[in-house]
Amino acid sequence: MWKNLPAVVVVSLVLGAARADEITVKGFPPYSGVQIINVEKGMISFRVAGRNLLARPIAEVERVQITGVEPFNEAEKAISPRSGDPDWPKAVKGYDAITDMQSRPWLKRLVQYRRLRALDQTAQFDRAVQEWLGLLKDEQDSAAPLVPTKAAAKGSPANQKAIALLEAARQSVEGKTAGGQAVAQALMQAYRIEGATEKADALAAELAGAPARAPGTGPKTPGGNGGKPALSGAEGEVLARIQAAETLIRPGQKPDLLQSSLQTLQQNLRRCTESDLPRALFLMGKAEILLAETAGSDKQRALYVNGGLNCMRVVAHFPDAVEASEALLLAGKANLAIGNQQAAQAAFNQVVKRYGDSQAAQEAKTLLKK
Repeated sequence: MWKNLPAVVVVSLVLGAARADEITVKGFPPYSGVQIINVEKGMISFRVAGRNLLARPIAEVERVQITGVEPFNEAEKAISPRSGDPDWPKAVKGYDAITDMQSRPWLKRLVQYRRLRALDQTAQFDRAVQEWLGLLKDEQDSAAPLVPTKAAAKGSPANQKAIALLEAARQSVEGKTAGGQAVAQALMQAYRIEGATEKADALAAELAGAPARAPGTGPKTPGGNGGKPALSGAEGEVLARIQAAETLIRPGQKPDLLQSSLQTLQQNLRRCTESDLPRALFLMGKAEILLAETAGSDKQRALYVNGGLNCMRVVAHFPDAVEASEALLLAGKANLAIGNQQAAQAAFNQVVKRYGDSQAAQEAKTLLKK
């Protein structure tokens, strides 16, 4: 999380000639007349007025202006929040036009970070993946959470090339590192987009059961595509398992994969952070209810009851969680399945009353009419 971002000690050589660059950080007035010193581990360090050395997360930087590098400056201007709607294609074009990076050793890395975001926003999935893997090779801790998220249309050559790049990367990146898990998760999502469900499920099952081992003690770096922090150690391991289990818990899933996902969540429940707990409880309840649909009569009722209880724990303890509306709806469905009509109707009415604008409320209204 942002507040947990550790202090960064930057050790680097000061460039010979002073330059009047400018950096605008979110929530602060622009730093003018600065000298950029280094870019590494998701941070940009710079000296203000030749004196104070500061370091800021690149994800918090809205705009960088570098004296004498006009293509970069035009790219930054195109996506600056202060310039109106971002022009991501123009930004990509500007970053691509930069050729002279020899006099500023940090410029290549800065361009990689900034161009990656622009490529992802323009859904150039293959190029974005290639850029990301280049960063991941040198900066695993900080680059892992920057994984591209905007794939091209199903069946596109860009997606096929991205999958080939990710499959090759899995052979060279250690699977249990933060980088290895990030590559696997990216590949899993790409498989799903392309309809390769069996490959995606196999990878998800592997991720759900394999702990993540961070390669170093790098900072918790905010992600460039959504501002989410990258977690390391135990927190990152649990989150990775929850995310993998979530992709497996769905209607029509094989019972053995539902069961293994449920066990993964149960084993890691006490290790969840407060922010992850409602998600884990909801997924446990959902898995149990889905298992009940195909279970034998001797196990069916217990699964419905336990699933409903886990869903109600989300509603009782985390009523504002994003999962709460669906959790209450599922609790109603579980009661309906075991013949408890009164409790089911009460749950559906509460979904409508509490979460009237949600998709779950719309479904609850339909169920109340039956």
